[in-house]
Amino acid sequence: MIARAQKNQLMASDFEDSTFSVSSVGNIGGRYFVPTILRPQAAIIAIGKSHTQAAYNEASDSFERIEVINFSISADHRIIDGATVAKFGSNLKRLIENPHQMLL
Repeated sequence: MIARAQKNQLMASDFEDSTFSVSSVGNIGGRYFVPTILRPQAAIIAIGKSHTQAAYNEASDSFERIEVINFSISADHRIIDGATVAKFGSNLKRLIENPHQMLL
């Protein structure tokens, strides 16, 4: 499937029966976009490009540079409620910020 994708030879059958998609414009420089769900999928996450921005640190009363990745999730609310999607997003953020927790 990877080889077919690299040659732009994917077929419609390659996308059947999935429930969740991951879409990324980060690899072409995009930072943020709104993903659209394609039925019969239940949800999709869009991941943007990592970038540096300033963040205020209250403890040191100063600004510091941090790396940021924007992501957004769209879900079919007939299948998944918004609270579940929000919890998934929060858990994903926690794991990205603390990757060692994925090994626990």
